[in-house]
Amino acid sequence: MVDSPLLPSEQPSGAGSTQRSAGCCGGRRELSARFWLAALTMTWASFSFGMLFGSLSPVLGAPDACIAGADGAPPTCPGCFNCDLSLSTATQSWWILVGPLGTVALGPVGGAGLDRWGHRTMLLVGGLVYVAGWACFALTPGASGLWGRQRGADDLRADALLLIFAGRMLTWSGFAFMAGVPGIYLAEVSPPRLRGAAGASCAIAIMIGTLAEFGLGAVLLQWRQLYLANGLAFLPVPLLA
Repeated sequence: MVDSPLLPSEQPSGAGSTQRSAGCCGGRRELSARFWLAALTMTWASFSFGMLFGSLSPVLGAPDACIAGADGAPPTCPGCFNCDLSLSTATQSWWILVGPLGTVALGPVGGAGLDRWGHRTMLLVGGLVYVAGWACFALTPGASGLWGRQRGADDLRADALLLIFAGRMLTWSGFAFMAGVPGIYLAEVSPPRLRGAAGASCAIAIMIGTLAEFGLGAVLLQWRQLYLANGLAFLPVPLLA
């Protein structure tokens, strides 16, 4: 996929006929394959954004068993974000806030970068930042390891606090760099008869991604597993770009 439109222009060849410029795509069949590959890539990116939007509910909505332990003891569910890291209400609120703040601050930078460096560059740079954020979550120390192994850490350590805030900021900053790419790119490369459907596919993919995140949250028993899955789900996008 390249930053220039995938659909080459038609140029007159005389006697009222037209021929397609060769460009980098060659014939009509190869051009069609490239268009659908671009559409798949952008739709998959939107699907991953939907997973980001739904990532709070599965980990912050503690089940009834986590609200209070036996005989009034503190909750000790290692799979729950709150129980694992022992976040205070104030810390949790600030952690939620830094994500949208990063998006608001870097959104204009992403738009300017899209104009200056193009779709593919912003998708790759933003994707690197985005996946790094999910990696920070997966590596966060706490009362349990990546796959539920006990580590004996009762209090939230400074490195855990740093990693969860860095992960939150990086995921939403990466989204800010890439947010404008799917819709704009599909609008540029789609033929007029498919332009509306291509644009709508991004919005639909976001909603499907949010639903998928809720489903994964119900299946996976550890919040680190969920956030690791979010990072892995985005990897096909830069590989196809």
